Amino acid sequence: MTAARTAADRGDAARLVRLRVSGMTCVACSNRVERALRRVDPSVSASVDFVTGTATVTAGPTVPDADLAAAVVGAGYGVAAGTRLPPEPRDRPGLRAAVAFAVYLLAWIVPLATPRTSPGVAPAVSVLSWIGLAIVVAWCAWPLLRGAASGIRQRIATMDLLVAGAVVAAGGCAVVSPDFVGVAAGITAVVLAGRWLRRGAIGWIQSALTRRVPRALAAIDPGTRFEVGTRAVVPADGIVVGGAAEIDVTVLTGRPEVRAVAAGQRVPAGATVLLGELVVAADSRPAYDGYAHAADVMTAPRSLSTAAERLAQRAVAVFVPVVAVAAVATAAVWWGLFGSPMAAVRHAVAVLVVACPCAVGLAIPLAVMVASGAAARLGAYPRGHRAFEDARGVTAVVFDKTGTLTAGAPQVTGVCAAGVPADDVLRLAAAAEAGYTHPVARGIAAAGADGAGIGGVGVDGAGRTTAVRLAALPEGGVTRDVDGTTVKVAAPRTFPTRADELLRRFRRDREAAGETVVFIALGPDLGRPVGAIALADHVESSAASAVAELRAGGVRTVLVTGDNPYAAQHTADTAGITEVLGEAGPEAKVDIVRQLQALGHRVALVGDGMGDEPALRAADLGITFSARPAAVVDASDMALTGADLRAVPRVIALSQRLHRIVVENLAWSLGYNVFAIPLAATGVIGPLPASALMGLSSAVVVANSLRLRVR
Repeated sequence: MTAARTAADRGDAARLVRLRVSGMTCVACSNRVERALRRVDPSVSASVDFVTGTATVTAGPTVPDADLAAAVVGAGYGVAAGTRLPPEPRDRPGLRAAVAFAVYLLAWIVPLATPRTSPGVAPAVSVLSWIGLAIVVAWCAWPLLRGAASGIRQRIATMDLLVAGAVVAAGGCAVVSPDFVGVAAGITAVVLAGRWLRRGAIGWIQSALTRRVPRALAAIDPGTRFEVGTRAVVPADGIVVGGAAEIDVTVLTGRPEVRAVAAGQRVPAGATVLLGELVVAADSRPAYDGYAHAADVMTAPRSLSTAAERLAQRAVAVFVPVVAVAAVATAAVWWGLFGSPMAAVRHAVAVLVVACPCAVGLAIPLAVMVASGAAARLGAYPRGHRAFEDARGVTAVVFDKTGTLTAGAPQVTGVCAAGVPADDVLRLAAAAEAGYTHPVARGIAAAGADGAGIGGVGVDGAGRTTAVRLAALPEGGVTRDVDGTTVKVAAPRTFPTRADELLRRFRRDREAAGETVVFIALGPDLGRPVGAIALADHVESSAASAVAELRAGGVRTVLVTGDNPYAAQHTADTAGITEVLGEAGPEAKVDIVRQLQALGHRVALVGDGMGDEPALRAADLGITFSARPAAVVDASDMALTGADLRAVPRVIALSQRLHRIVVENLAWSLGYNVFAIPLAATGVIGPLPASALMGLSSAVVVANSLRLRVR
């Protein structure tokens, strides 16, 4: 259940706020930000992704955005609204690490190169050591100390607390023994260098992903007025303040629906104006265009985390306190058994710095982020780790036909009339379909405009047609008043009266050739067809390859379409699919998905969104195309940015690789801590090797995750 749904269940008018957070250094930081946001108001729920630096917040209508931003700043992080990442704090971890490393070298080289028996040398060495220690603690390790202090204020233990405790302990011992100056400097250098490298790797991954995310439409502030003409898409929710129109909301509701709107009525973002013009006053931010909205939805953090993610988050939450207790116990044992406070501190410091909760926290989100970038290069946007997990187990893929396996741009190939002129059939059908969004409707409207000189809808004049009151039929097709005559254009199965032999023969011949046929009826008898139009659409060139790759991987493929069985079989034969069901409406597609699920299959459905929304939701993995309005993309788990269907089997294969990488990352990160902490506690590993191993543990997770890149 998403955060928005949870808020809705509480009865709130929930609203979604996206924040970009900078300055987080580990997964415990994201937990800290979540807690800070949730303390703003009881209605607030938050999900923060450390790797992407994104916070998805659901809040009640009375919670100001400024309070949410202030909570993040109060927790010690930078924040910005929307999708632009705020500037990272100028910590300069690379420069600080270099300075700390220089102090480390001087701390070991100077005493070795200078004979301490010479008068005045020992005090000079001590002064240099204290200066170096001051530089390390006051400047180099300042980001670590600041993060630890912020965590203490928020009552959250982070990785910074462990490292800062080790630096402070080594620095305190350095006042008595200059040898600990090198320990404090070395720990700081290694930790900051690892942070610098990790930040660079994550930044590279983020840029690789966002380079493939098209940007949103220009901002439309609430209250701004904008005009929407015929065939245009409404960019933002608003109130009509001028004009009147018929709008198509099929892609928003999942069922054929046309509404008439006028001044004072609401219009939703994503609706298409079929007839008329509107002046709208926006009362929300603009909806994204298809590609940008898909990327935004698919890359947003989800409260629907997997069991492995929840386990890793709980492990990180208890990790730091457990390590702190282990360090205190180590110091007590060494001091009690051997009576050496310096040895006790040295081994306790080693325990503090060798532990690495970051590796555990990065194991899943970093791998998912790299996989998301790889999927984007394939032309797909899965919705987080859950979508990858669903894709990994897919054993059956159900394809829609029109707009999915085919190009979705059918062209009229023939017209047949019984009792009326053929030109009138095409002219009236084109006028009835004008502005409707279904591919078949667009094909008929285009043919009518080209062949009959129809220049526009709603305009009177010679050679032009006036069409009003469009109504979409639940079973498919439309009715519309054209020049005072009611015209029905729909699939043959929707006509109760048997067609004339001429029309039946035309339909039989055309469907046998794999074409789509629609019938046309004129009022008042809309049950008896008087004409037929045939259309042909070509199968996408990538369809056969995609199906072959799926079948080679042992995945069952099925074609389900509302088109006639002959056209369905022709498309299936071209694509290499052996299981076909034609004349299937939205409910039949849902039934097929559930039947396959009952047989034990994990089902993916690939559809273009025209009536596929119920089946997309019923499938284990819903796949649609990003060039669709928001509601269709929201119903799916993955959006394809192009027509190349080979992205489907390749993302399934990528999901299987991601699962292996996640298992390897978790095994390494957990196994590393299980073995490294006892070695540090028993004195096998000193503080400097321990800090190096800590940095190495995160580096291994990063490097292993980068294996998912698509070359």
